[in-house]
Amino acid sequence: MEASSAYEAGQNFGQSLLTGLVVLALLGGGISFVIAMIKATTVKSRGWIIGVVVSGLVALCGLLGAAGLAARSLGKVIQSNKAAAERKIRLVSDDGRYRIEVPGTWKSMRELNEEAGIAAGNAIREQYVLVIENPKSDYVGDLDSFDELTVELISGNLEKPELSDSEDRPVGSYPARHRRLVGTTENLRIVYQLASIETDDAFYQLMMWTVPSREAASKEVFREVVDSFTAKAEK
Repeated sequence: MEASSAYEAGQNFGQSLLTGLVVLALLGGGISFVIAMIKATTVKSRGWIIGVVVSGLVALCGLLGAAGLAARSLGKVIQSNKAAAERKIRLVSDDGRYRIEVPGTWKSMRELNEEAGIAAGNAIREQYVLVIENPKSDYVGDLDSFDELTVELISGNLEKPELSDSEDRPVGSYPARHRRLVGTTENLRIVYQLASIETDDAFYQLMMWTVPSREAASKEVFREVVDSFTAKAEK
């Protein structure tokens, strides 16, 4: 057995033993405490009074041990979620022409949009992204007109849309335009972060969205997703 495997086995055995002792102290001490209390109130002997004190202390130790194990387990869950969020998953379009990186807590969600080459998100955190490719052979116009067109199409499906001015900020070596769009659809308020990106042979629309209450927590995540975008020209 390798040293790491032996250490892990020892850790698991120690954890199981500690859990067993805590459960034994909590249940055994609790039951003994109840019995001792009944006897102490009926018999009223010194021995049963001492039994109440001792069993109560044992039960208290079990309770504190259980609380400690629960806190330890919660800490492991939090650490695991944090590690997953920091880990990145690379998502690549079916034709391999472009890709992005998303948090490890996200997953591919192709059901979001059949036209998107990449669709992903985290339903619990209400964070989503779509990447749609538009070859230059199919679109006559520049980056600014493409940006205006895509924003217009999305805004047309929203009630009372609120659109920010276009921000000129490159994504890697690619020129790009960025927008914030807020609107309502089916009584649900949505906040979009939109990016229009131009490569040598295509325009790309990156659409990310969440709800207003999660916008602050999602802003940096969305920016990292956009900045991870890369594409290669078709040969």
